[in-house]
Amino acid sequence: MRIHRKKNPIIHSYNMKGDRLSAVSSQAYLGVEIHEKLSWKPHIAKYVTSKASQSLGFIRRNLAQCSTATKQLAYTTLVRSQLEYAGAIWDPYRQNQVDQLERVQRRAVRFISGNYNREDSVTAMREELGLPSLQKRRRHSRWVMVHKIIHGHVAIPLPDYTFNPGLALPEANNSTVSPD
Repeated sequence: MRIHRKKNPIIHSYNMKGDRLSAVSSQAYLGVEIHEKLSWKPHIAKYVTSKASQSLGFIRRNLAQCSTATKQLAYTTLVRSQLEYAGAIWDPYRQNQVDQLERVQRRAVRFISGNYNREDSVTAMREELGLPSLQKRRRHSRWVMVHKIIHGHVAIPLPDYTFNPGLALPEANNSTVSPD
């Protein structure tokens, strides 16, 4: 796989022990699809939303008569975990990709609450169930990852030119900085 952003990349052939290696445009690594142009579109469409929709369909077929609590537990365990796997890494910034992910949760919320009335607000149902948006959960996950990196809880070293947690931050006009 070649990582590039060019329309016409320079193509080299690579050999290993006399065998020519074939080029691929994307490759799955630890459950995350990495595309040669570093786009998350194939990962979100092919792996995340597709697999999560299949799992949601399984839950809908098999747990239709169960309680709301059972449906919600099945959703958070089997579907939301797929929608969030490694989300701190591939968190999309394009609205259409964010909407693709949220669409799966919106279908799940309607199933959990048993309310398919088009006039009723899915956002209100989601809040009533205590489910935050997936985008909000991914943002929280990113901040947790940054905290772990800064404090050395994960094996991702910080280069010398980045933030040093031992140094005090300069004050800016005696005002406080909000996290949002």
